[in-house]
Amino acid sequence: MEKKDIISMMEDKGLSDIETLKDEEGVLVVRAFYDFDDEELASAASFAKEEAEEESDEYYFDHMFPFLTDLAVDNIGDIVEEIIEDENIDGQFITYDIDPEDYGTIEVILMFLKDDLDVDFETVLEELSL
Repeated sequence: MEKKDIISMMEDKGLSDIETLKDEEGVLVVRAFYDFDDEELASAASFAKEEAEEESDEYYFDHMFPFLTDLAVDNIGDIVEEIIEDENIDGQFITYDIDPEDYGTIEVILMFLKDDLDVDFETVLEELSL
């Protein structure tokens, strides 16, 4: 498992501001951000506009933000799956809620580990106080 290769793949696939949180004993945990492009933001806005009055809390919190989160989860899942296959490792991730002040990006924590390790993601997050 090569840290530099994994981080390079994440950067190539559009994750930004990648920060290593843990790199030891075959376990790599990183914080990164998925940045929505203009097309993704426009799609989310269009969906929300169909469902609620524009600029209302319902527009953002019930429709636009969940749409963007689902989109990010799908795309990050694809990125993780590609890394898993290319590096022959295991991987998991978790996204955080979208910041209403900056909904152009979403924070994600990713964990990659050697196949033969049995590491609980929740325990690692607790150890890192995340």
